[in-house]
Amino acid sequence: MTTKSSKKRKRTYKPKAKTTTSVTTQKTKARAQEKKIPDKVTEPKKQIRRTKTPKESLPLTIGIKNLIVLIIAIVVMIIGWVLLAKGSMTLAPLLLIISYCILVPISIMIGLGKNRNHPGKPKETDI
Repeated sequence: MTTKSSKKRKRTYKPKAKTTTSVTTQKTKARAQEKKIPDKVTEPKKQIRRTKTPKESLPLTIGIKNLIVLIIAIVVMIIGWVLLAKGSMTLAPLLLIISYCILVPISIMIGLGKNRNHPGKPKETDI
């Protein structure tokens, strides 16, 4: 008995017929025109470049109103710390909470929504 492994056929290499590149490019151009699809040789694919749009940011300008509220917050903080050092257990924490949680954020947020039409462009009065 003989097995399949013992009966191996020798395969011979047959090179394909050589064609010139001009003939193949003409064929591909003709196919592309018939099917109306872009061809790699005639029309390369257009790459779409997506640009990232910058996020609109609100300008933070420090005005006179901001400074006045910030100075009031600092004065209230100092009074709160002095009263806390003297032993006040009701008024000192209340003043510190008001200054840290209310007055300082208000001093930062005053005037944020004013320049929405022209973000990033300072007014002549801000310079």
